[in-house]
Amino acid sequence: MFPNPTSGAITLKHADQFNSIKVIDLQGKVQFAANSVKEEYDFSHLSAGVYWIQLTNDTQSISKKLIIQNGN
Repeated sequence: MFPNPTSGAITLKHADQFNSIKVIDLQGKVQFAANSVKEEYDFSHLSAGVYWIQLTNDTQSISKKLIIQNGN
């Protein structure tokens, strides 16, 4: 996943290996969820802060920290 930190746009490597994605804030609230995973996302609508990206498939679940910074 890059760039990280980001102002919102990210690219996921090996996106085709996963079948769902969630973006979760530090309070545990799901800010974004989808049952398909694509290579590029724009999360610029989210407030600046730290989030967890959770990618899952039939056999595994991985979490990566995502830092969103203000675009200024």
